[in-house]
Amino acid sequence: MVGCGIRHHSVISKSSQQQAWKNGRYDNGRPIKDDYGNGYGFGWVIEKKQHVVSHSGRWAGTSTYLLLDLENGLTVAVLSNDGNFDTGGLAEEIFSLFQDE
Repeated sequence: MVGCGIRHHSVISKSSQQQAWKNGRYDNGRPIKDDYGNGYGFGWVIEKKQHVVSHSGRWAGTSTYLLLDLENGLTVAVLSNDGNFDTGGLAEEIFSLFQDE
């Protein structure tokens, strides 16, 4: 439901989505990138190697991770009531099950 709502722009407009998934830049104009070359824009990690965006969060003893494969339409959402649980690791593991070898 979440992935479908995001992809079909019923959660946010297409222009807002494009802005959220556009890699941010520092004040000096350099693109924001982590050690792996992944970018970051308005709360979303923008993966370099694939057409994938993700968002994670922790609050009040909970942990969440949302991963969207923009090219293939796959959404993986992991929710946990354990704030220390590695939701990102599990989401990536589930995601890998659907990838071509």
